[in-house]
Amino acid sequence: MELSDEKLRQLVRETWRELGDEAAPEVVRKIVRDVIRRLQLKETPVHPTPARPLPNLEPPAAPAVEKSGGAAPGY
Repeated sequence: MELSDEKLRQLVRETWRELGDEAAPEVVRKIVRDVIRRLQLKETPVHPTPARPLPNLEPPAAPAVEKSGGAAPGY
C-alpha cells in the first residue's frame, strides 16, 4: 500500500485531534507508525515499500484568541 504525503498528513492531523494538542510528539509518531503498519498488513505487497519519514509532528496551531483589556478570562 502506497501512502501519499497528504494521507500521512491526514493521519497526523487526526491523531493530534484525537489525543489533544498537549500530546507528546513521540506518542503521535508511535500511533501513526502503528496505523501505517496495520494498513500495510491488510495488503500484502509483492514489493515492500521503503519506510518514509513522517511529516513534521507539531501540534496544530491553536486559533488566535482575541484578548480584551489585556487580561485572560477567569483571572
